[in-house]
Amino acid sequence: MPDSPVSFRCLEGRDELEALAPRLDALTARLREGAEHPWMFQRSDWLLACAEHHDAEVLSFVAESPEGELLAAFVAAMQPVRIGRLEPIALTFLGWPDNDFV
Repeated sequence: MPDSPVSFRCLEGRDELEALAPRLDALTARLREGAEHPWMFQRSDWLLACAEHHDAEVLSFVAESPEGELLAAFVAAMQPVRIGRLEPIALTFLGWPDNDFV
């Protein structure tokens, strides 16, 4: 894989999401201009409220420029999901009204 000027990190916990909040909200505001998707589900206040409500373990995957600019973010949670009679722990897309998971 060629070297990339973009760095990738995984931040763990709600405290890390709170620290990321201003940069995440700035990214969301930049990307929502002209967007047709429901951007409110990407706001930090929504994500933090969802994490609190579900008592979820939060993982924030971020991509940053060499200057520290936030280029992309994916906020997920490790939490139980119901699949028939099973309830395994899954990585979910935190904050979406219909939680998808892997």
